[in-house]
Amino acid sequence: MKHTILYIPGLGDGYDSFRRNALKFWAVFGVRAILVPMRWDDQESYDSKYQRVIDAVENASANNAKVTIIGESAGGSMAINAYAASPMVDKLITIAGVNTSSTPVAPYRLRRSPAFAVSRQNVAKSLATISSSRMANVHTVSALADSVVRSHYSQIAGAVNHRVIAIGHFYTITLCLTLFSSYIIRLAKRV
Repeated sequence: MKHTILYIPGLGDGYDSFRRNALKFWAVFGVRAILVPMRWDDQESYDSKYQRVIDAVENASANNAKVTIIGESAGGSMAINAYAASPMVDKLITIAGVNTSSTPVAPYRLRRSPAFAVSRQNVAKSLATISSSRMANVHTVSALADSVVRSHYSQIAGAVNHRVIAIGHFYTITLCLTLFSSYIIRLAKRV
C-alpha cells in the first residue's frame, strides 16, 4: 500500500491490543496502519519514545509511501512533536489530542508518565516551527463534549479543526478507531 498511517496511542497502555486489532481493518480503505506503542506508564525516557516514532517515520518513508501521523489524546503531543521535526510526513491528525502545552493534566498523571509530561511541554515549541503551508495539512478531531481534553485544548490555530458527533473522551477515540475510521482515513488521504 502506498499510504502508511502511524498511530500514536494515548494513555491507557492496556488498550494497545484493541487499538492494534482495530487498525488492521483500516487496510480495507487502502492504507497500512501501524501502531507505534508509547507505553506511557513505564520509565522509558521521552527521547527514546520520540526516537521510536522518528524511526517509524523513516521506515515508512523509505518505502516511498505517503506518511500520516495520527496522535490520540496524549499521543497527540508526540505526534505534533514528530510532525514538526519530520518534513517527509504528509499529514498530521490528532484525535481528542493534547495539542497545547497548557492542556490541564492531573499532577499525579504527569508524575506517573514523565515522558508524557515532557512531550506535552514540547508542543508549544514544536507548533511554532511548523510553517503555515504545512499547518494546512494538520487536522484536529474533537468531540462535541469531552471532559478529559476539552475541545479548545484540542484545536490548533491555523489547522483544519473538525468536530465529530460524539460525547466523551474514550468514546470519541473508540468511534474514530472503528465506526468513524473511514472519516479519519479520508482526512489522511485528502489531497
